[in-house]
This record gives sequence, C-alpha cells and structure tokens, in this order.
Amino acid sequence: MPIVGFLLAIALLVVGSGSNLAAMIDPPSFLIVFGFTLGALLMSGADIPLMLRGITAGSLTPEEASRAAAGWKTARMAGLAAGGLGTMTGWIIMLKNLDDPVAIGPGMAISLLTVMYGLILAFVIALPYILTVVILAGFVGRATPPRAGGQPYVKER
Repeated sequence: MPIVGFLLAIALLVVGSGSNLAAMIDPPSFLIVFGFTLGALLMSGADIPLMLRGITAGSLTPEEASRAAAGWKTARMAGLAAGGLGTMTGWIIMLKNLDDPVAIGPGMAISLLTVMYGLILAFVIALPYILTVVILAGFVGRATPPRAGGQPYVKER
C-alpha cells in the first residue's frame, strides 16, 4: 500500500506541475539530496537491504524491525538536512553570479528543488516506510492473551 501512496503522490505532483514537468527535474539537486542521504545511511551503518525488506515483508523480528525503522528515520533526517544544504549551495551559486543575471537561474533551481526533493524523501518516501515497518513487524502478531488462564476475574477492593 505505501507504494500505491508513493505513486499517487508523484502522479499528483506531475499533474500539478502541468506543462512545467521538465522544470521540476534537476539532476544536481537530485544528486545532492539522494547522494547525501545514501552517504548518511552508509556512514551510520544502516542495514539498507533490511530497510528494503522491511517495507515488503512482514517477517521481521522485533529487533530487525527496530533497526529497519532506525534506518528509515536516518534517511528521513538526512533528506531534510540535504534539502537545507542544497538550499545554501544554491544561494552561494546565486550570490557568486549576481553580476550575471542569466547565471542566477541554475542556483535558484538548486536552491528550491533540493528543498522539494528533501521534503519528498522525508515525508512521501521515508515517513510512510517508518510507519509500515513499525506496523508490519512491530505490532502485528504480538498481542498477549489475558493472564487469567481460565480463572474468573475477581475485582480488587
């Protein structure tokens, strides 16, 4: 179900952008956000195959689910941080080229699109997967039966 939600969110973004879809695609911004996030996951020691397995299979142990959710939380925070860093990078490029108005556009694109990509990564991709991993592996099948064991309940006074 998260994949359907992801596809729906992307489809609505495409429809909302109308004929300006090409303006929403910026390879430098994409590399800044997703490259930074992948680097942060590798530096943190996140188990990326476990993270991916956790979004499709409900067969994770509680310890694996905790590690997968922690990896997705790292991806979420790194995506937001990369959006902020990309914005500053875009500002630097714009300020460096103030004397040439034509060169301001690419800096502005990096500045705005890295924020958008970071928000998409954090709230459209990572957050639903955090919830999916926690629900599928953390709670399903962990209900404990009552401790009465066939004895009637006696209210304490």
